[in-house]
Amino acid sequence: MNISFGTSGHRGIIGDSFTIEHVKAIAFAIADLLKYGDTVIIGYDTREGNAPTDTPSYTATLAHCLQDKGIRAIVCDQPTPTPVISWAIRHYDYQGGIILTASHNPPEYNGLKFNPANGAPAPKEITNRIETLGNTYLESSITPGSYSLEETNLDESFAETIKETLTTYFPGTTLSKPVSIDTKHGACAPTWSAIGEACDITFNIVHEAHRSDFGGIEPNPTDTKGLQELQKKITITNALCGIANDPDGDRHIVVDENGVPLTPEETTTIIADYFVSQGAPVDGIATTVASSQLIKSFCKTHSLKVYETAVGFKYFAPFIEASEEKSTLLFAVESSGGFSMSGHTLEKCGFLPGLLLAYIAESQKASISQLKENILTKYGNFIFIEETFRYNEADKPTLQSVFKAPNETDLKNTFNSIHSVDLTDGVKVVIDDSSWVLMRLSGTEPISRIYAESTSQDTSQSLIQHAKDFLNAQI
Repeated sequence: MNISFGTSGHRGIIGDSFTIEHVKAIAFAIADLLKYGDTVIIGYDTREGNAPTDTPSYTATLAHCLQDKGIRAIVCDQPTPTPVISWAIRHYDYQGGIILTASHNPPEYNGLKFNPANGAPAPKEITNRIETLGNTYLESSITPGSYSLEETNLDESFAETIKETLTTYFPGTTLSKPVSIDTKHGACAPTWSAIGEACDITFNIVHEAHRSDFGGIEPNPTDTKGLQELQKKITITNALCGIANDPDGDRHIVVDENGVPLTPEETTTIIADYFVSQGAPVDGIATTVASSQLIKSFCKTHSLKVYETAVGFKYFAPFIEASEEKSTLLFAVESSGGFSMSGHTLEKCGFLPGLLLAYIAESQKASISQLKENILTKYGNFIFIEETFRYNEADKPTLQSVFKAPNETDLKNTFNSIHSVDLTDGVKVVIDDSSWVLMRLSGTEPISRIYAESTSQDTSQSLIQHAKDFLNAQI
């Protein structure tokens, strides 16, 4: 199986499309893009084979290959979230970072992603080079030497940065209630504990222990079926809110005091609305073709910019960097739970959005549900639904062709009153200003992700079903 970089790195099934040989080849390829003596930080989640003590170890293999090429490799001494690695790259002026994770995918998958010196996910021109070089190395079966590992722990330093951010924007504010956290048996529990200690916040964590199988629970935080334990913990502890992460901590979902999840766009709009109300120099919001119309409605109301891109946080980096150069605030959000803001990281962070929301609620003397109701009243209530369409692996080439050039007649026969079709990323069928449906192929699993939105639950659900009908008709 060749190396293939998708939206966020190379991913595959452990022992099949993700092996030690893939890791070696990618490591050598990354080393070729760097200079002798450069430093790379390596992080990993709790999946099988990632720990330096595992046999074999993907992390140790990465480090040995880089060291073989004269690259200094620093390895985290425990599972460490992706946003912490991204922050560390810029904070310590490293030349890059590598994270072993398949993010929200099931435990039988693993992955590897590279972030260059700015800490952002590598842009396509870099991943294309890694892919090409990696596949060349894959054929050569080079074996690195064995070296001692230089280890580090980043949690306390990252927690101090979070504290500085919260102190800057919310001086004198402390949380009067605990916050419930679901780390899904992934990498995030130690980081949350460090943040709690630094910021004097009580976190009640469920699914805290590191487990390679994630305890059999759903690792995707935006899949609300997997939030039951978090919702129970909120009720039992009278929490201000709940926050769930995926195994590598770059995705989030916030759950209000009643156990009701907010969409990432709702969370972002509450945050952006607060900063606008405080007179902060907000430039706008970067988002994707798969995100809610709520973002556009908010930005239109306040004459702010909307930067709409294909799905992938790497596309946001230029806009965040430009905002930092102007000393303005730009927020970035994906419907899949990605969030960041200028001055933080160029990678999505599953820690900051929930904390910002909690501090806004405390400073405004309002509940999370009240904050949500306020922004829906001001900017509109859009019903956003995401589902998946599973297909046989043999049908993937057919669907790939369909997604590149969908049959217009089939689309018209499936969807009524099409306003436009957007092929920026997948197939997005726009019905009117508030109703649309998007179909995208996963780069990892044999599924198509389907997103739909309108101002009514029935219409959104109907659009989801029409999309499934369309895909079924193609295979």
